[in-house]
Amino acid sequence: MNAFNFEEFDEFVKWENSRCVTRDNPATKNEAILVGVTKFMEENGELASEILINLKLVRKEKFYDNFDKLAEEFADCMIVLCMLADRCGIDMSKAIQDKMNVVKNRKY
Repeated sequence: MNAFNFEEFDEFVKWENSRCVTRDNPATKNEAILVGVTKFMEENGELASEILINLKLVRKEKFYDNFDKLAEEFADCMIVLCMLADRCGIDMSKAIQDKMNVVKNRKY
């Protein structure tokens, strides 16, 4: 398995973002951002559901054993969040690096 490459991921995010904006055809940049926020909230809900399922905190008829689905939902959230950041003009690579530096310098 290859190590995670953020530059390659960022290229994918920009590519997928372009496809989605073309498909959704938002009238304005603000509308594109609002669509992204809504999609992010949807993906967060799906992640929450999968966490509950994996913790067996759902009714028996809703339970199934599929850890891969949980991983997929985490990935969906990350992709959609980065697409939303891109729509907002945020350089996630820089934002993450800046935040990592803040966290590294925290005194607990």
